[in-house]
Amino acid sequence: MPLQPPEEYHIHTPTPHVPNSRLPVLIYRSVLPLPPNEKEEEEDTAGSESRLNHPCSEEEGSPAFSAAGAARQAIEANHWYYGGIFKSYWAHHFHSVTHECYAVVAGRSRLLLGVGPLDGGVDEGGRKRERNGVQVELGTGDVIVLPVST
Repeated sequence: MPLQPPEEYHIHTPTPHVPNSRLPVLIYRSVLPLPPNEKEEEEDTAGSESRLNHPCSEEEGSPAFSAAGAARQAIEANHWYYGGIFKSYWAHHFHSVTHECYAVVAGRSRLLLGVGPLDGGVDEGGRKRERNGVQVELGTGDVIVLPVST
């Protein structure tokens, strides 16, 4: 399957706690190979969310470990610096001097972009209540590129 253009999210307006960027957030869907057990499950349950529910494991020999290695190769081949393997990162944050590229190698993730929990438009559950932020869902094989300050 040819590479599809990325989804683009333009979040230009700064908030008191997130400066945001003039550059778009890019999401590439299903561009990385699935771990072996997720390939089998995807064939059995095409289109089902169940393929997104596998726990991420950093143990050598695990499907997620193999997928992480494949993701690392793909990312480094595109001149991104390898920064590590993280199961999840719960703290809202942005980087003021660098872009970031994340790959989802197992499971799924929901990200809140462009607005932080201290900004008035977010409730205690992290759900946005203003136009500035956007929630995105990522699944196994997806890659997101976050521009500086987003």
